[in-house]
Amino acid sequence: MQFVIATLLLATAGLASASTAPSVNVSASRYVMKAHDFAAFKGTYELENGKTASVYMADGRYYVQVEGAPRMEIVAVDPSTFVSRDSKLKVAFDQSPNAVVASISLQYRGQ
Repeated sequence: MQFVIATLLLATAGLASASTAPSVNVSASRYVMKAHDFAAFKGTYELENGKTASVYMADGRYYVQVEGAPRMEIVAVDPSTFVSRDSKLKVAFDQSPNAVVASISLQYRGQ
């Protein structure tokens, strides 16, 4: 099990106005992530709030599941950033120079 300190930002309607909530758009020209490249991100990460986030592949698709929440399918938008199909979640990985994941950041968009 891989444990990494993570950043969890929650911008919901009750905590932030819609104008300040981060916006994530998925376009038709998304980044194509190969399974062997995704392998660097797979694992379970410990978040600052004490919960865990699992990042994994199933049936050729990529997923993130935060403890206590349903899994969300994610798609790559660049070599280290993913968004959920509904654009409500952005997952960014910070990698050290040797490609080891140093941290994970989850940004939720208001619901």
